[in-house]
Amino acid sequence: MNLSEKQSPTKGPLVVDIYRGTTVESSHLVDVVVMDSNGKIIETLGDSSRPTFPRSSIKMPQALALMESGAAEEFGLSQKWISLACASHQGEKIHTEEVKRWLQKIGLSESDFECGAHFPYDQETEHEMIRTGLSPSPLHNNCSGKHCGMLTTSKHYHENHKGYSQYGHPVQVRLRKILGELAGINYDKAPWGTDGCGIPTYAIPLDKLALSLVPFLSESPQSRANSLRREATVKILQAVQAEPEMISGTKGLCSRVIRVSQGRAFAKTGAEGVYVGLIPHQGVVMAVKVRDGGTRAAELTALYLLEKYKGLTSEEVAEISPLTTAILKNWAGEIVGRSQVRSV
Repeated sequence: MNLSEKQSPTKGPLVVDIYRGTTVESSHLVDVVVMDSNGKIIETLGDSSRPTFPRSSIKMPQALALMESGAAEEFGLSQKWISLACASHQGEKIHTEEVKRWLQKIGLSESDFECGAHFPYDQETEHEMIRTGLSPSPLHNNCSGKHCGMLTTSKHYHENHKGYSQYGHPVQVRLRKILGELAGINYDKAPWGTDGCGIPTYAIPLDKLALSLVPFLSESPQSRANSLRREATVKILQAVQAEPEMISGTKGLCSRVIRVSQGRAFAKTGAEGVYVGLIPHQGVVMAVKVRDGGTRAAELTALYLLEKYKGLTSEEVAEISPLTTAILKNWAGEIVGRSQVRSV
């Protein structure tokens, strides 16, 4: 599926229009990069060189540090925990209980987390906590699984895990090395800031974000050349496929994509309108950035691309779409608008 020669480098971004009635009420501009298993661009829409903070969309590549180090094997991590290492979960009990068990397995507790606490994103869980007077803990942080992975790796290397979220800690140094290898850039020279969960996040071009996912395709040159990396990527994909609700939640869009497609398609959200996707059987990866940071446009674009590149059928998209704003309803449940993804 190599369409790169047919694509114009000046082709404009995708546009996501939000209609109320028959009138466009809002529009979002979306930059898109789609690559094949050789890292060649199939399609570019908008500006692929624009600096982008991947945020949580890069958690699957980050989990390679956990897998390649041997830490996952040493501590006997289950597929649920490996999936949680890649998660932006909604703080449901299925997540917090597993995070707690994982911490116990490595001899640590939630007090060792440096991610901070917030109420669960799952409203039902949040409301139950409020009713019963419970305060959120770091277990509820949507990145607690990723932080478990970093702590596990640090324990494997017998390091002082205090300050593991800081730029100079060995945990973060290892992550920069792996992410740099995946993207083909020097992460030590990349602009960076602090993510919501406290760890460094790096501004990289959107096409480099897409390139970071290519090794998760079995036919990629990096996967073929590095058996350790190939084994790690396979185990991560198998874990997420087996335990999709761990990666976002029972009502999460990423989990629903994986569950409904039976693992033919993978999607991973990031904050501020970032999304990535993988379609292993098609040998395709994709990266999306909504310029204004709108999550609704990122979700709609992700589904649009997953269907376009045959990761999802139209029937599967229809099944998943109620989790998005594809159809606008008022508080009485009446349909009052719709969305549309279009090329400029």
